[in-house]
Amino acid sequence: MITLPGYEISAAIYEGLKTVVYRGHREQDRLPVVVKIHRADYPSPKDVAKFRREYEIGTTFDFDGVIKYYGMEKYGNAEALIEEDFGAVALREIIPPQGMDVLTFLRIAIQLAQALGEVHRKQIIHKDIKPRNIVINRETLVTKLIDFGISS
Repeated sequence: MITLPGYEISAAIYEGLKTVVYRGHREQDRLPVVVKIHRADYPSPKDVAKFRREYEIGTTFDFDGVIKYYGMEKYGNAEALIEEDFGAVALREIIPPQGMDVLTFLRIAIQLAQALGEVHRKQIIHKDIKPRNIVINRETLVTKLIDFGISS
């Protein structure tokens, strides 16, 4: 588990080739957060720039269809992205093998279409829409886009 001053980290929720994502909370106000860090102790300048671009693009949004970016914190030789945690999981984790019922599908699809519409109104192209970058709260079905690292 990682140590990040000001945050209590409770669990790893995703491990990719270049990043690890944790769930936790901010100590000062108990705000639930997701913390995304580089997997490498010495990330490449390109990977560091990708995090900064994700943060810069992510903070331009002010609507519910995109995860909120709370900040960047110094972590090791790079930075950690601090993002909203609304109890979601990746879309790929909730799609049952037999598919989903039509009403659930439509609720998710409508929210996703609205979010993409708002992103495009900001003249931003996500470039990485896939089930891992769409997160959904299982109980409320609130759906949001994440990971703007390669967006333009």
